Amino acid sequence: MYKMCEKDELNICINHIENVSNEVTFLYDYIEKMIFPHVDLDVLRGVTPLWMADAGRSAESCMTKENFEKFVRSLEDTSDKNVVKILYWYDVEALLNALQDRFSSTIWMLKEFYSVLPYVPKQEEMQVFKATMCSNRDSMNCYTAANTIFINLASAFDILAKLSYELEHFSEYDFSCYSKLKSKDILYNKNLQISPILKQQGMLFAEPAIVRKIETLRSEYVHNGPWDRTPKIYYPLDNNEMPLPAFMLMPDMNENGTFITVKNRNKFYSQEKKLNIELISILNDTMEIINNTIVGLKKVVDNQTDKSNSQDETNSTVQAIIDHLTNLNNYIKK
Repeated sequence: MYKMCEKDELNICINHIENVSNEVTFLYDYIEKMIFPHVDLDVLRGVTPLWMADAGRSAESCMTKENFEKFVRSLEDTSDKNVVKILYWYDVEALLNALQDRFSSTIWMLKEFYSVLPYVPKQEEMQVFKATMCSNRDSMNCYTAANTIFINLASAFDILAKLSYELEHFSEYDFSCYSKLKSKDILYNKNLQISPILKQQGMLFAEPAIVRKIETLRSEYVHNGPWDRTPKIYYPLDNNEMPLPAFMLMPDMNENGTFITVKNRNKFYSQEKKLNIELISILNDTMEIINNTIVGLKKVVDNQTDKSNSQDETNSTVQAIIDHLTNLNNYIKK
């Protein structure tokens, strides 16, 4: 079981991540209404073939690429744009699923990290007189868990960038055919052509320092390797030779969220910042930024949603799906 502290900051952080993941669930509903403003989604889900959700996306489907292409042509020939939109919806849903997966993985890695190292609130830090260094399986597990967290968070930034770009450009689709997502090649950067709503202070695309810090830590680990020759845990003593909580150090960083650097050297440790103390605040600050961005995305989607009292399109869409299923054999034989 992971170690607890008096105020249980770790559980609070985990709850924070779970709450942000729940905000993504609400975003599902907003996006569905934007894509299908005049269709009863409960009815549509009941008649949608499983291949539309799973083929090319999940091991639950063993459909070949060739058959998928034939099935898609059958859909396109129904001339009902709502039917083609179903494929689009599942592609966007995959991005939302991926985002929630990043959060679940982060919680798992957080528990792994704090199963070895204690969390000590900053105000309870004590002066270290000397310390014993140890590099072993525990230090490697902690180091791997921490870097997996930074990779997850940076991945979440990329996924949010894709969602933000995709939803901003939704009106550019005509859905006469199954198209490549406009966001397919998008990665996180502050200069994306997206709604100004998402570039306000406190959101991801205002590029706050905490976001640059995450990007810096992730990129260093992925592209240049470890922060140190070997991951190390320090077991300190105070001036009375009494043991203090163990810790792992993180490199010096400036207020902009990048490493303190001199030419080829960027792993200075003069700030003596302890990763097991800093990690909770890094995560809480990052989750706040992500949550603000998801709330902003809901506003963007709501602005794009057709709220007119147009004729209900449920029956015609259901009939188009039935026609597609009826004609599948002809397409498979081609």
